[in-house]
Amino acid sequence: MTLLGAQLATDEILSLLSQYTLGQPRNILNFKAGSRRVPKAIIETELGKFFLKKHPSTPSKLAKIKLAHQVESFLYEQDFPVPAIILANDGKSYQTRDNHAYEIFEFIDGHRFRNSINCINEVGLALGRFHREVSSLSISCDYSGSFHDSELVRKRIATTANDDNFLPLPMLMHKLLDFYDSSAEAVNLLGIDQWEKQLTHGDWHPGNILFKDKTLVAVLDFDSIKYTDPICDLANACLQFTIVAGRANPKDWPAHLNVDGLVTLLNAYNQANPIVEDNKLLAIPDLMIETMIAEAILPIAATGYFAHFSGVNFIKMIIRKSDWIRKNKRALVKRITKALRNQDSKV
Repeated sequence: MTLLGAQLATDEILSLLSQYTLGQPRNILNFKAGSRRVPKAIIETELGKFFLKKHPSTPSKLAKIKLAHQVESFLYEQDFPVPAIILANDGKSYQTRDNHAYEIFEFIDGHRFRNSINCINEVGLALGRFHREVSSLSISCDYSGSFHDSELVRKRIATTANDDNFLPLPMLMHKLLDFYDSSAEAVNLLGIDQWEKQLTHGDWHPGNILFKDKTLVAVLDFDSIKYTDPICDLANACLQFTIVAGRANPKDWPAHLNVDGLVTLLNAYNQANPIVEDNKLLAIPDLMIETMIAEAILPIAATGYFAHFSGVNFIKMIIRKSDWIRKNKRALVKRITKALRNQDSKV
């Protein structure tokens, strides 16, 4: 048996496995992708392969784990593509020890998102089905809010603009705040406060989706479940799966989006979960601007970087893309609306 990396110790994992009936361990491999704050490992035993996650066992984190497991268990019963939660010998879906919580899932083989229309279509269908399925759940959720019209986002923009380590940024940050405020106001005028809220995934992006060939086989990581408008989940997915990068430095990323992919994703979503409120379609471009800014500014304000990218270069890229969406908003909405109407007329 081999163990690579230092995130989870061999004796720690073996001690935990004594609380499960998973067979004799054969191989353990630390898994480095995803958040560094959540150590993970792939465990292979005589009975199969499993995925282990370790969290701090704070009251708030335990509450989130319990909520996520309720939703995942429900989805699993509906044959939605999620990994099975492995129960410990005491029947619990997670274990706590030494101020940490551990959860084990079945391991699902698959590859990450590959930028193709077929994969984007699968993503839209799955998100639409997810929202449709969980809309019937009456589970208490204490986590609300979103990236939309967030004072936290505004505070982080202001903090970064006034940080001496970001001398090139003040004018850029003022522009970023103007874009954010303008989009938030536009969405508010469309009536988002009156739209029905429900449980949402909160983190629907390429790192949390697995495929086999062109078929979606698993949706992962329900740690960010929130009670908010599902249009926010959808807009975030639209951004995550249609943003165009492809070059090493964000300053060289083009401003445009994958418009064909955007139309495909929304068409697929609408097929699985019809969007009956026209104003929600009108809100998509501005919500994409909001989520793009929120996604970038929180880590940049904390560290100066987005992943390994320079914060300055990343902010410049965000401004270019936000400006492109603003200038093309009318054309985007027209194309999206036409595509969905054509789809509805064929039903």
